[in-house]
Amino acid sequence: MKQGGAGRMSGAGAVATSARARPAEVRFRPDIQGLRAVAVGLVLLEHAGVGAVAGGFVGVDVFFVISGFLITAHLLATLAERGRIDFTAFYAARARRILPASLAVIALTAVASVILVSPLRLEQILADAIASALYVPNVAFAVAQTDYLAGTEPSPFQHFWSLGVEEQFYLLWPALLLGLFVVARRSPRGVVIGMGAVALLSFAACLVVLPQSQPWAFFSLPTRAWELAVGGVLAGVITSMQRTPAVVARILTWAGLALIVVSAVTITAETSFPGFATLAPVTGTLLVIAFGRPRDGGASWLLRSRPFQFVGLISYSLYLVHWPILVLVQEHTAPGVALPMGLGVALVVVAVPVAWLLYRFVETPFRRGSRARRSSPGRSLGLAAVGSVALAALLAGGSAAAALMPLHSDRAAGETVATLLPESAQFVPSDVSPPLDEAVADTGEIYSNGCQQSVGEAEVTTCSFGDLDSPVTVALFGDSHAGRWFPALQVAAEEEGFRLETFTKSECRSQDTDIAWANAANPTCAAWRDGVIEHLRDDPPDVVVMTNHIAPRPDRDQELIARDWEEGTVSSIERMPADTRVVTIADTPEFSSSPVLCLASHLESAAECAVPRSEAINTTVLEAQEAAARTTGSGFITMTDTVCNAETCPALIGSTLVYSDTHHMTATWSRLLGPALALQLAPFLEPGDVASVHVDADLAYGTHPDQTLDVCVPVDEVTSSDAPARPAILSVHGGGWHSGDKQGRQWRESCEWLASEGFVVFQVNYRLAPEHPFPAAIDDVRSALAWARDPEQVASYRIDPARVAAFGDSAGGNLAALLALDGGAPTSAATDGGEVAAVVTVSAPFDLTEPASAHVGRGFERVQLDYLGCADYGDCPAASAASPITFADAGSPPFYLVHARDDDLIPFDQAEALATALEASKPDDDAAGAPNPATASADVTVRPIDGAGHALSLLDAEVRADIVEWLTTRMSSRENENEGSG
Repeated sequence: MKQGGAGRMSGAGAVATSARARPAEVRFRPDIQGLRAVAVGLVLLEHAGVGAVAGGFVGVDVFFVISGFLITAHLLATLAERGRIDFTAFYAARARRILPASLAVIALTAVASVILVSPLRLEQILADAIASALYVPNVAFAVAQTDYLAGTEPSPFQHFWSLGVEEQFYLLWPALLLGLFVVARRSPRGVVIGMGAVALLSFAACLVVLPQSQPWAFFSLPTRAWELAVGGVLAGVITSMQRTPAVVARILTWAGLALIVVSAVTITAETSFPGFATLAPVTGTLLVIAFGRPRDGGASWLLRSRPFQFVGLISYSLYLVHWPILVLVQEHTAPGVALPMGLGVALVVVAVPVAWLLYRFVETPFRRGSRARRSSPGRSLGLAAVGSVALAALLAGGSAAAALMPLHSDRAAGETVATLLPESAQFVPSDVSPPLDEAVADTGEIYSNGCQQSVGEAEVTTCSFGDLDSPVTVALFGDSHAGRWFPALQVAAEEEGFRLETFTKSECRSQDTDIAWANAANPTCAAWRDGVIEHLRDDPPDVVVMTNHIAPRPDRDQELIARDWEEGTVSSIERMPADTRVVTIADTPEFSSSPVLCLASHLESAAECAVPRSEAINTTVLEAQEAAARTTGSGFITMTDTVCNAETCPALIGSTLVYSDTHHMTATWSRLLGPALALQLAPFLEPGDVASVHVDADLAYGTHPDQTLDVCVPVDEVTSSDAPARPAILSVHGGGWHSGDKQGRQWRESCEWLASEGFVVFQVNYRLAPEHPFPAAIDDVRSALAWARDPEQVASYRIDPARVAAFGDSAGGNLAALLALDGGAPTSAATDGGEVAAVVTVSAPFDLTEPASAHVGRGFERVQLDYLGCADYGDCPAASAASPITFADAGSPPFYLVHARDDDLIPFDQAEALATALEASKPDDDAAGAPNPATASADVTVRPIDGAGHALSLLDAEVRADIVEWLTTRMSSRENENEGSG
């Protein structure tokens, strides 16, 4: 069910027989009555969702031509007979014909809306009702339809737009005709020429406005008047048409009817409309009217049939009632979700008897009843004005009351913390931010300061933010979704210290398929994109971030979409400056209906407004963009796990509203994602080639259901099965990859950082819990190591099982170390360093004077004691008080310890103590200075770094580079040993 409208069916089917015909000589034409049935039928079928008639909205054009023809025929006959127009009588007749039924439908629809629609929608719907009652709904909709920033649901008064166009036309047209009549000195030919000039000017205006603003071209009188005016031109020359031979006339009427139907079938919502495409239904209507002869066959034979006559008779009432019935059912059941075609057709059928009742008891009495006949024109106009104003006043009161309806519960939720795999809020809190009724306006700074280019403008507008003196410049390039990522990037710019420049334009992607790029529907988009690319090439930034709106299209061929988007994304990336690193951010989820409206109706059950993740993400395009990043060596970032959990994408997380409409993030939520985006963007800010990383998340392994493993894979151009095997890292840490806290995000970033250096990283997320004690966590790590060496994984990820290192935090890294060493523990399965090739531990300081239960095995000593089942060293006969595990054995793997120093942790700093123990465990050289074999084989590096907190957050570029160099050297040594032994 589309949001198009249909034109009003006005006036009795009548036509003047000559340019000087008297009003009494105007006779009824049943073929025009039947043509009304065709027009309203097309509109109803399209609104019901019948896909074969996707262009059924052309019925509005049929009605416009009919109305222009009939009204002009009547006015020309009046001018020919009297030389003047009785404006009061004319407007009174129009009021009796149009207003009673329309005002009744407005009132009834408003009452039904109060009962059925979301409270958040009610205020706007009643505003639409007021505009309809005051004859300006088309103007209101033209303003509101600039909706690319905030998608809106169809209004139950949407169809009143065409009445607004006609009512405004009726207001001006009589005076214009009278003026032409006087200027042309009563010459019918001069009047016709004048009407033709008006039609041409209006059509030209339509063509000019259409590419700039389709809503204004669609809804406004100046761009639509030509369709009514050409009907007027026909009324001025209809007499000459009657001399056409009957056989030719019959053929032309059938051709005209066929042209209307073909238009409805071939024109779609994607057609540039109105414009040249509108000529087809308009021309078809002109042919049927011009050459139709009531008793001479042709298309008139069909149009005179009873079904067409009945539908034509009630067509005005049917048009009025069908749309509110469809929309209100949709609003109440699933806002924004298209009704099933079967239900749509059924509702249209229900609208027929409702329309007959409206025609019989409202439309007809006010138009032809005895009271109507006795009422003077002035009285009729007065009653019409009073009725319209009174209804508008009542609706205004209702709209004010609707604005006071609660849009949140009475409970607060507190500050929102952005996490990975977030769960939905269970209620709409009193501190929801932004408030539901301010969601549409929560767009961000670049929308309010003019930095976001509008749909109709082509000028390249750029603004700068962040550290303006930074040597690193990041350019944001994309459509309105890029604009919604701006708040997050602004936070990232502040954290990472780069200069941020914006190049964003609504409804204009920076990445697109090759076909769409070459054939942009909006010429301002093509010009703007070319201008941005030229600007970027003239002054290349260090990084270009590209992100755009790409809605899921499950109805399309997914293989074709994947191919087109991968090729198009590659082309888009290759248009960027050669020395600029390009990063693509995957698009955000899309809802089928407004989550904001849903939340307004589910204040105590907000989780019902979440959308299934599988439906919200365009996985096909996401994978195509990721493949394009691999092909081009560019970067790819997906933040989906920050807005969706494993099953759903919530509309409300904590106290923060995530979306302002079906697919745009609120600026408030975007800002919360800034730190997480900064972590993902950081690797691309450093000079050098960008290594793209692919992540396989939440892979099951082992036997415990809570344990997951994630793999970060370096993406390169070598993908064949016989390509060289790569070194791997078993990364182990506490807290979990998806814990969502700062430490968890740091470990995710470290996984991708290590992968970008050429390692395959297996990230183990162990979780300590009463039902999953520490020994089980050790077994989990052992299982993960076995999983990584499984032949299937070795082949799939092209890893060298002999070159596997361990990397972890103060607990996780040492879990792997315990598996690598013979620590004397009875359950140890690893001996002689055979498990891992090297160990890197990034430790934070811990005060172990606190109770052991407060650490849950996080310190190195705590790991050993828990592993051995001891409370402390004094009660653990299996452990040595000096160092339960030494690194002096010849078979020990290389060990690299990074630890954070914090002098405030007194009296015991476990990291410093561990460093001392490691150094003390090395045997001295002999008296002659000859190296001790054990000393020579021991490879222990201790690197203290200043600062408090989790040590991973303190790793600067120098330390990272040192770790990578250290690991690379040890891995190469292991590779050479393997080759030598082979």
